[in-house]
Amino acid sequence: MTNNTGKEKWVDDVLNSLQGMHRIQPGDVYDNVMAKLNRPQAVIRPFPVKHWAVAAILLLALNIGSVIYYRGNSKNAARTTANEHPLAAQFQSSTYNY
Repeated sequence: MTNNTGKEKWVDDVLNSLQGMHRIQPGDVYDNVMAKLNRPQAVIRPFPVKHWAVAAILLLALNIGSVIYYRGNSKNAARTTANEHPLAAQFQSSTYNY
């Protein structure tokens, strides 16, 4: 029974701790939100042209690099034959579908 009285005392203490507090009215919250919305905003930044220019240059550089890399590998692939790589010859002669 002492356990229940301890719990009841704790519940009473918690409920009594709310004494003196007032409830917020919905009008207060609405007024605060509307005041923040009507407040003048900071200066809006112009369109970030620098960021777009850097992104375009980076994309162009990557595309040029990939074309150069692809051309270099296609020339090397044309020079190599199956006789130079025995494993490649084995794969080419197999009837399995990969």
